Amino acid sequence: MEKFDIRLIPEFDGSPTGPSVVEWLEKAERVCRLCKIKDPAMVIPLRLTKGAYAVYQQLGEDPTMEQITQALYGAFGTDPFVAWRQFSERRLGPGETVDVYMADLKKLATPFGGASDRILACAFLSGLPDEASRLLRASSRLTEIGLEELLARARNILKDGRELVSAAVDILNSPTKGLRCYTCGGPNHFSRDCKSGTRRTPNYGARQVIWCHQCNKPGHITRNCPGNGQGEDAAALAPSPTRH
Repeated sequence: MEKFDIRLIPEFDGSPTGPSVVEWLEKAERVCRLCKIKDPAMVIPLRLTKGAYAVYQQLGEDPTMEQITQALYGAFGTDPFVAWRQFSERRLGPGETVDVYMADLKKLATPFGGASDRILACAFLSGLPDEASRLLRASSRLTEIGLEELLARARNILKDGRELVSAAVDILNSPTKGLRCYTCGGPNHFSRDCKSGTRRTPNYGARQVIWCHQCNKPGHITRNCPGNGQGEDAAALAPSPTRH
């Protein structure tokens, strides 16, 4: 064991006014890893006091780190049912960043065995302000993006914890500036997520007519729109059918 200042690990007595057992153990084990302590079970008990040390004494001689952890969780950890209720009721607080909010969700999930990324994402979205949650759900599928990307998108539309940035407000208040479904023409969702069952159909004549969703003219697709400075003005070569 290399020499290190044991005071780097704060004392833990299990009192309600101190740090949670989950937070304390995480910090204690991190200090041990940083200081290259091969057996944290020999060091961590030295920082237990009062009730926490009494719990440790009940384990007998030379308990493993897993035994110490389980004993402390059992004595001072949040009841799994209480933890689940706290997890499911957690909401983004005033002035709180989305990063702190997500980190707390992960911590609350620890007593009941943790939560998958998909459950964390659902809980995260349900705890955001309604407008922000609606915008994020409309712009992405939870099965297709990770937590880091979800956090990044939430940062982009929220400031000061709960206030939507002006661009996000514009999208919500003016659907023509936001997302638009190419299937039903409705705002704030992609065609792949459309549930309307209604599909806009082109006028089939001598040949199928394609439409640009940027300039709303026939004969080319959006990426070749003359307004992008790309492609040629195919609209001039296209027939002028009546659009359905």
